[in-house]
Amino acid sequence: MPTRNEYTMLSDSLLLLTAQARRCRSTSPEQSLQMAAQAEETARAAGHNAALIEALLCSSHCLLLMEQEMEKARAQLTEALGLCRLLAKPAYYGETLYLRGLLFLLSYALEDAEIDLVQSVEWLDKANLREWNVVALSALGRVYIEMGSYPTALKVLRDALSLGEDIGFEKMGQIFCISGHQYRADIFRYIGVVYSNMDQFARAISYYEIALETYEQIAPSHAGRTLYNMGIAANEMGNVDLALSYYQRSYDLECEWGTASGAAISLGGIGEVFIGLGQLDQAWAALQKAEKCLSTDEINRGFYADLLWTMGDCLLRQGKSSEALNYYLRTMSLLEETDRASSQFAIHHQKLATLYKSLGDFEKALHHFECFHQLTTEHLEESWTEQMHQAMVQFDTERALKDREILHLHSQELEKEIAERTAIQVALAKAKDELEARNRELALLSQKDQLTGLYNRRFLDGIIEPLLSVARKMHEPVSVALCDIDDFKQINDLLSHAVGDEVLRIVADILQASLRRTDVAVRYGGEEFMAIFPNTEEGEAALLMDQFRGTVAGHRWSQITESLGVTISIGVATQTRHTDSYTLIRDADVCLYSAKRRGKNQVITSSQLQVGDVPPDMLNATILPPAQPGIGTQDYNGTELEGQGDPQ
Repeated sequence: MPTRNEYTMLSDSLLLLTAQARRCRSTSPEQSLQMAAQAEETARAAGHNAALIEALLCSSHCLLLMEQEMEKARAQLTEALGLCRLLAKPAYYGETLYLRGLLFLLSYALEDAEIDLVQSVEWLDKANLREWNVVALSALGRVYIEMGSYPTALKVLRDALSLGEDIGFEKMGQIFCISGHQYRADIFRYIGVVYSNMDQFARAISYYEIALETYEQIAPSHAGRTLYNMGIAANEMGNVDLALSYYQRSYDLECEWGTASGAAISLGGIGEVFIGLGQLDQAWAALQKAEKCLSTDEINRGFYADLLWTMGDCLLRQGKSSEALNYYLRTMSLLEETDRASSQFAIHHQKLATLYKSLGDFEKALHHFECFHQLTTEHLEESWTEQMHQAMVQFDTERALKDREILHLHSQELEKEIAERTAIQVALAKAKDELEARNRELALLSQKDQLTGLYNRRFLDGIIEPLLSVARKMHEPVSVALCDIDDFKQINDLLSHAVGDEVLRIVADILQASLRRTDVAVRYGGEEFMAIFPNTEEGEAALLMDQFRGTVAGHRWSQITESLGVTISIGVATQTRHTDSYTLIRDADVCLYSAKRRGKNQVITSSQLQVGDVPPDMLNATILPPAQPGIGTQDYNGTELEGQGDPQ
């Protein structure tokens, strides 16, 4: 048995070794892992529990950073947690629970990850380890992103950023032996991911750019991941050239600095862009190469599921429905192994329903359509509350970030800001109560159109004014699109009402598939449909509607009857200049009238209107400024026009 002096010397030597291992785990995890293994062996032989915990935590952290031997890391953390109970030190509890939460996050066991990380924050608070709390809060924000709880994720990430700036990210860098600015960049990237998932892609890219500037200097592998995120946002915005550029840069950086899995994930993005461009052979080559790598990756199962779904899309575009179905089913099987938000499954069920219907398996088509309908309904019922919560958190987050980037508020300014936030919270709470009361009334009535499955006018009448009211209080735009099937009466008269009903159903399906999670589709009446876009400017809504218009025009209508062709005219207006739903819908109707008048099969927005476009019965209540005496007929921007006749 060693003497007291010998034990003290051994203890000092072990702690020095574990400290050295900790210092190089971020920059050289392989070397750190070797030193941690040596310290673990010595600590076990000497019965030194504190040094053994240090070695186990360092070793498991290295394995997580390298995304290797997850089962070994899990066993080490389980043993470390048992030793924590013996030593009863909050610092060890906090770090162990943080690392196990990170392990659960990588394994997509999101509920377990949330529990461990919340407890980790509590233990780290007790130990006054504020630097560790920043990384724990950052990881917790990632968990809420994966769970689809975006307002909560924003709040947690804002708390992490605030705490990190209070401590000083440079000080964090000294403690973790890595540039503290990397932690700051991580948080900005995660905030960008939140906004991207909320379909606010331009705002997301602005946060990614802040993170990218730091990563390019100190962490090129992280720069690759950020460029991949930027590719997603650009692709969703319809800028395929920019998206392809981001994905290619991401792939190059991952090949040079990152991992094979990271490069494969970037390849998946490249393949998705090629599908959108119709270059299916190039897309399939990229996707196959990515699939070979990700199929054996136990960490990135979520990315693998997304890749399989994209491969199914590629096969479907090639007319290989049965093969595509196999990939879609493999995707669903993988997703069911994770704790992903249920709303993410809705679009998958919708596509499976459509595919099974095309294959003639109507029983399975009905099953998946019912799943899609249920998930969509649940998500819509939750979305109003989430949007209000999101708006409140977004207000807090943006204000806090701006304040910390520029200067600290004086005490009087801070009190004023708190009063403003309180007033907004009260207004939002009141609006929420009004919406909930109205929703309870609407629950007793039919809210769906029986033919198309879209929401009906009764549902629209109940939600449009509260939605506009909340938007006005938050100074956010709401856009509305009125869509009318061109020459629909001729379809009914010449081809039968049965064909007309099928056209209505298909157009409704295309409209629903063209919208985002937060948008609402309504059958407005007859052959007219309406789309509502919360927190969306006119241009963005017009872009979405033009994509919808193109999909309708390009649909294979000849499958119904050989002589059939269908187009749609659309008018788009935005709530910014209006006070009520009547005015907003009327302006969209004026734009629709103009689209019909100019030749149909097009999208017209309020900003594109000309004086001659307004129908005579609306001249007394038009959104256009009156012509000035002596100047002549003018368009909306004041440019002199030639006289134009009535629409045909």
